[in-house]
Amino acid sequence: MLLVLSMPAYPGYPGLVDFSKGLLEHVRQRFGTEAPKRLLQMQHTVHQFRTTAGKDFSKTLQQASDVQPAMTILRRVNDFYNRVPYFTDQEHWNQADYWATPVEFVGSAGGDCEDYAIAKYMTLKELGVPIDKMRITYV
Repeated sequence: MLLVLSMPAYPGYPGLVDFSKGLLEHVRQRFGTEAPKRLLQMQHTVHQFRTTAGKDFSKTLQQASDVQPAMTILRRVNDFYNRVPYFTDQEHWNQADYWATPVEFVGSAGGDCEDYAIAKYMTLKELGVPIDKMRITYV
């Protein structure tokens, strides 16, 4: 049996970029001295997105007939993650198929198609884009 719990990002619940010192140290040990810097840049960037989107972004998206606010955020999220270098899983993880978390994707400075998709999806969800407005497909 598979049990899946979903909790919204409210104050008191850790969000996508609420990195502990322990996590940053783990990432440094696993991916090198530049890895925490990359994660802190991710943290700063997502916080900037959050400021741009505003606290009522989800409500605005559901009520707006104009998609421009969403497109602006979508472009910024795309631009941020598209700067991460592309590597096949075999090159990067020495495995045929590996689905990296956003922390692994950014911390290791590389990934493949599903890693980009997962990081973008989770970031947009964190910013308040309703999950019923997003899809990830795997072919």
